[in-house]
Amino acid sequence: MPKKFIPPPPPLSPKDPELQLMIKTVRTRFLDEYENNKELYIESDVDKIRKTDFPVRRCIFGCKLNVDDAYEMLKNAMRWRKETGFEEASPTRFPLEFYKIGAVFCYECDNEGTPLLYLRFKVHKKMEILQDPVKKFLIYNMEILDRKIEKERGWGIVFDAQGSSVSNIDFNLLIFLIKTVKNYYTWALKYILVYELPWYLSGAWKLALALVPEEARNLFRLCYKNDIKDVINAENLPDFMGGTCKRNYREIPEGAKPAEEIGKLELGLTSDEVHKIKIHFEKYLCEEE
Repeated sequence: MPKKFIPPPPPLSPKDPELQLMIKTVRTRFLDEYENNKELYIESDVDKIRKTDFPVRRCIFGCKLNVDDAYEMLKNAMRWRKETGFEEASPTRFPLEFYKIGAVFCYECDNEGTPLLYLRFKVHKKMEILQDPVKKFLIYNMEILDRKIEKERGWGIVFDAQGSSVSNIDFNLLIFLIKTVKNYYTWALKYILVYELPWYLSGAWKLALALVPEEARNLFRLCYKNDIKDVINAENLPDFMGGTCKRNYREIPEGAKPAEEIGKLELGLTSDEVHKIKIHFEKYLCEEE
């Protein structure tokens, strides 16, 4: 049975006078920065910083109560959101095949009410032409949970390692995920659960974890068929993990377009690149059908 994961508590309570002063200081500095460089930020993000404490507070916690570092983190995170294109974020921005293969999706909560993001190792293959689109799709799904919860340690990630091989291990994507959470979704992640890691991947997995900062390594937990339901009830588990949940994790958003069309327009892929991607994912598309 996996040990119950209790993340470290916030260093200060939300109403602590010292923390409130820090929040006021960081917020004021950021709003001054915004007035001088409005084109670098999304207005709705700035409005949220004006009206709520969480976007500022998470940076203060993420920087261990260092006000100067928290300001820099907040500024960089808000600029990154503008550069990444969150203003135009839409489910139809991605090919419908991304949804049909069920490789990355938000799903039901664990036994403690924590919403979860699932990533399936065996469906992923490291392909240069897919690196950027997959990263954007991953960010899009993380954003869904982060907007929904908006609290410290608010959501978790499940890596389904069943049936995966060495070709499915992508060190670059793992490091990208950790850095994105650390720098832009700081204090959001409660844990990363790795489900049914095959014994023959234990060496590769240890190597992957060695590349992850020690603080982030503490978020990882291994889990198997005999104890997964201690963490997530069967009625909230997807079928490929032995669950009975009927919610369709392959649901295609209304208006989503096929890879042939959107791959060129939104992702900048050539016809040959789109064809290579479809060949790789063909068996998973057939599996859904």
